[in-house]
Amino acid sequence: MPEGGANPGRWRFNAVVTGISLTIVILFSLDLSDYRRQAIEKARAASDNMTRLLSERLDDSIREVDYVLRDVTDEARSGVRGPGLRRVVEAKSHTLKQSSSLSVLDPSGREFASSPPATNLEAECSCVAAFAADGSLDATTLAVFDKGSSPGSGRSALVRSRAIRDADGRLSAVVSSRIDISIVQGKLADLDLGERSIIAITDPSLRLVARRPGMPDAVGVEVADATMRGLLRQLKDSSPALVSMRSETGPYYYFARAGEFHFFVVIGQAKTDVLADWYRRFIVYGTALAVIIGLLLLLSRLLSKNFARNTEFAARLVAMESASDVIVIADLEGKVEYVNASYERTTGVPRAEALGSRRAIFGLEEAEADAALAAARAGQLWRGEIDEARPDGGQIVEEVTIAPVPGPGGEPMRIVAVLRDVTERRRLQEKLERLAHYDSLTTLPNRTLFFDRLENAVARARRENRRFALLFIDLDGFKAVNDRFGHDAGDFLLFEIAKRLRSAIRDSDTAGRMGGDEFTVLLENIAKVEDAAAVADKIRVALVEPLAVPTGEKVTVGASIGIAVFPDDGADGESILKSADSAMYAIKLATGGRR
Repeated sequence: MPEGGANPGRWRFNAVVTGISLTIVILFSLDLSDYRRQAIEKARAASDNMTRLLSERLDDSIREVDYVLRDVTDEARSGVRGPGLRRVVEAKSHTLKQSSSLSVLDPSGREFASSPPATNLEAECSCVAAFAADGSLDATTLAVFDKGSSPGSGRSALVRSRAIRDADGRLSAVVSSRIDISIVQGKLADLDLGERSIIAITDPSLRLVARRPGMPDAVGVEVADATMRGLLRQLKDSSPALVSMRSETGPYYYFARAGEFHFFVVIGQAKTDVLADWYRRFIVYGTALAVIIGLLLLLSRLLSKNFARNTEFAARLVAMESASDVIVIADLEGKVEYVNASYERTTGVPRAEALGSRRAIFGLEEAEADAALAAARAGQLWRGEIDEARPDGGQIVEEVTIAPVPGPGGEPMRIVAVLRDVTERRRLQEKLERLAHYDSLTTLPNRTLFFDRLENAVARARRENRRFALLFIDLDGFKAVNDRFGHDAGDFLLFEIAKRLRSAIRDSDTAGRMGGDEFTVLLENIAKVEDAAAVADKIRVALVEPLAVPTGEKVTVGASIGIAVFPDDGADGESILKSADSAMYAIKLATGGRR
């Protein structure tokens, strides 16, 4: 039985409402779960069907070429050679719609006949070697790639070859035909599983043969993803099968063997495409559930109008008292009427002192407090931050949110302020800001911050018609130290080098780390090149001093330093940096510096 004289009828009704709501949620959840499973199975079936269709197309293309290869094989076995064989090859090549060339080679890889005349038979020779090595092999398909070739040239192609053997099984010739990669790409043109779907074909070595949407630069490149490679390898020694790889947010991937010639199909479907109908049903169910629960809650409120205000207030009070955030309620003039327990724990100010006080509301300055109260009286939300002292003497940062509390007529009646401790969030933001602009090892400005300062220096130099210099520093001998003593010693060396670099330049200059063992120094207000050279010499002397690594041994590194001066060596930051880099490498080559 609820305490505080609550209406038993209201609690019984609430129990019924809760039971109905949970039942609806469970039913909706079960239906959505089943529908999701069906959507995934549907996508799986669609991928399977598309794989089978694509396999048939590839098989048909290669079989069409195979028919011609068999005809040429029969002619060659009947003894046709020389001009006669060339005429046969030329005539048969014109019947091939899927092929760009037809060739016959002897067991040593020399050309008997070719149409059109061949310029590169390296792939065909590879097939000859395969037939010679395996006396039981009658046919093979090999993918060759030439990234510099144009589509239709035949230099990136599938090479289909058949062996011609004598009565004793010895290899007497090999007949081959090339199917241009563009023809394979065309097999994907009318296949579609959604706007964001991906369909790709790889050869048995897991190199990309064709892809939809097209990606010419990736043709011939091996599949890099280790998980994908593992799944594709599982298919090599098994019958055509379909497996899937999913992540919580990424696409669905399907992998399958492509027909009898050992190629593989990879199909990727965007999660939003696969589950589009499920998302729509989820929205419909969610909306329906919200409407049902809303109606039930409305009925509950209508039946609970007589519920005692003091019980309701007590429940709210318990919630506010238990809150970790500071909660303050005040009138429209800012006079405090209530503070929760967290207020005293956070500020150290007793509640009795806060009640009735205007200053104690938010810890704001007078002007900010007036602005916040004015916004609340106008029915608007106000947000800000304050720095406040802890009872132990420390400082905290609090996020202040002040909102109006509307009365029966909708006009503001009181204001409520919530103060949340965001000290750790502020510290994290500052830390992230530093990580974004400073090198974590040396604490020097990183490439991003250094380039920003470089661009500012260019703007100032142009505006004031001044010159400045940029030093590009590459350590000599760092790799030897890193290889001999390990990465920890290398990191220690870089840290110490950064300290020496800072001590060798003025406070107005900027040193930065570009990455690895490369550093840069921005010298503003340089009158002449000699001044920059003098600083470079000073830096070189500082860096060459022996340094004890953590193992106790002393090491010495040198530095190759390139100098570029604005505007003599470049009109913008990028060109100045490039000029300094080039100067550094010229010095490294001239002096024999080693990385």
